[in-house]
Amino acid sequence: MKQSDSPIIKEDYKLWEDLKKGDKSALSFIYFQNFQSMFNYGMKLKYDSDFVKDCIQEVFFQLIKKRDKLGQTDNIKLYLLKSVKNRIIRELSSKNKESLNKKKLPQFESVFSVEDEFIQKEGNTKKETALFQAITKLSERQREAIFLKYECDLSYSEICELMNISNDSARKLVYRAVTRIKQIIHKNTGPGFVLFLTSLRKYVL
Repeated sequence: MKQSDSPIIKEDYKLWEDLKKGDKSALSFIYFQNFQSMFNYGMKLKYDSDFVKDCIQEVFFQLIKKRDKLGQTDNIKLYLLKSVKNRIIRELSSKNKESLNKKKLPQFESVFSVEDEFIQKEGNTKKETALFQAITKLSERQREAIFLKYECDLSYSEICELMNISNDSARKLVYRAVTRIKQIIHKNTGPGFVLFLTSLRKYVL
């Protein structure tokens, strides 16, 4: 099947065109369909819920304001994730009164924002705690890659576009991150972690 024949792509293309025409129902559908992914991703870049929500609102405000000048897209989710990331970077840059270069980009947060709260939480199994600790030992880029892969369900091509890296680099980041996590968990808990990927998806939020 050719990419252009994909029903998902056709749906996104039509929704986007309806949005550009001022269709309020299309705008509402796009907002509610993508808000949570945008919020989850934004919170990894800046742990401030009000700030992230403001950035998301600004993204949609600009969509409404400049809808007649918008280009075409057949991947609304990717477009919005890129938009909220760029908005967060711009807002932080403005607050810091300086341009953010690559070394100053907001760091991708650990899986949990309050490590002590999770570790001390009653009911966590040894393997759950080991998984959390393993992911926090990954590099910032590795955490972002597995978040986008397992939580946002992005393809490698989408990940490379959002992170501005090559497709090969995206694959390597995910592969090395998962391998690293498995090694740490195996070392700390032993073999038999059958539900590894399921748990990874759960705790990458």
